[in-house]
Amino acid sequence: MKNLMEYSRYFGFAALVAFAPAACSDAQSREAPEGEDMPVAEAMEEAPPAEEAPAAEAIDEAPVADSMVEPAVRVLAPQGATMSFFVDQEISTDSYAIGDRFVATLDTPVRDAEGNVVFAAGTESQWIVTQSVVEDGQALLAMELESVDWNGDWIPVTATVTDAMLDTDNPDSGTETAAKIGVGAAAGALVGQILGKDTESTLKGAGVGAAVGTAVALATKGGSAKLPAGSILTVELVEPLTVS
Repeated sequence: MKNLMEYSRYFGFAALVAFAPAACSDAQSREAPEGEDMPVAEAMEEAPPAEEAPAAEAIDEAPVADSMVEPAVRVLAPQGATMSFFVDQEISTDSYAIGDRFVATLDTPVRDAEGNVVFAAGTESQWIVTQSVVEDGQALLAMELESVDWNGDWIPVTATVTDAMLDTDNPDSGTETAAKIGVGAAAGALVGQILGKDTESTLKGAGVGAAVGTAVALATKGGSAKLPAGSILTVELVEPLTVS
């Protein structure tokens, strides 16, 4: 019996000795000295969760790409507006061929809907010769407005000529010449009627095809068709004149 009590006492003491180092080790691990890393498990428990913005907010606050924004369009002159141009040189079938261009300057200012001057007097415009044909004593000249200068850029213009000081230089043409000078679609019809008597003339098709929206001069008794220096060409806009 005595031996049994001594054995139990010995066994309990051994267990106490074995438990003590483990307890000390656990306490030391919970209180890590300065300069040492905290165990991973405790660091994960104490670190605050990262804040993330909701996906919907990120989409709402994202800036709109510049390519998705359409540039504003400014109307400089509305459809139906008129513009008059001064020509300081002679344009004739003697000196200009089809496709040649010449410059005419704005004779009077053009204003927008608010009354602001958008094209000052003296603004340059480019014109193109659409027909310049001489055949069998007949001469046909046609021209149209192509573009207007806007701060150094050429803006395309869609317009029809409503008035032009066209002429011929053959005194023998007499009063017949006046009836053979016109503008716009009416000039094309007139040219067609006049040249219709001669079915072999290539001027007939040329005159009708080139006359819509243009200024046309026709000489039927020799000489040349021309736009004299100092002439005024007036157009009416078929489409609004705009810039972006």
